[in-house]
Amino acid sequence: MRIWVLRHGAALRVAPDGTDRERALSAAGKEHLRQVLEKARAAGVRPARILSSPYRRALETAEMAAQILGSETAIEQTSALQPEAQPAPIWDEVRFVRDSPEVLLVGHLPLLEHLAAFLLGHSGRQIEIGAGTMLAIHVPEPVAQPAGELEWMIQ
Repeated sequence: MRIWVLRHGAALRVAPDGTDRERALSAAGKEHLRQVLEKARAAGVRPARILSSPYRRALETAEMAAQILGSETAIEQTSALQPEAQPAPIWDEVRFVRDSPEVLLVGHLPLLEHLAAFLLGHSGRQIEIGAGTMLAIHVPEPVAQPAGELEWMIQ
């Protein structure tokens, strides 16, 4: 199973309604994200499934990813990718769907740093993931405690 982990692009500091949930991507964040996604497309990334946090900046990131990567799959929103979520629930959501061996996960910190470490078999640690960064992780077996390999990272 190949999992791409994508942190949302840089976002505005304040949303019009003042909530964190509604913060949109900044113009600079969109441009940086476009460059990362074009490199990912050149590397052959084409997810069969896209899961995203329901926060605005993550959904905007997922929409850009779907467009640039040429994915025709619908974006699935899940609370398992919200910032304070834990790695195990999103892993369970991914590993039990056997017909989607290539999945893109779009979310936030601190979750994604812990999720990447979890997928690589290093629970309790974290991997630094900057805004708009994408990782490719190969997980050979969909077991409860994965031991994947980091294939590449685009920052």
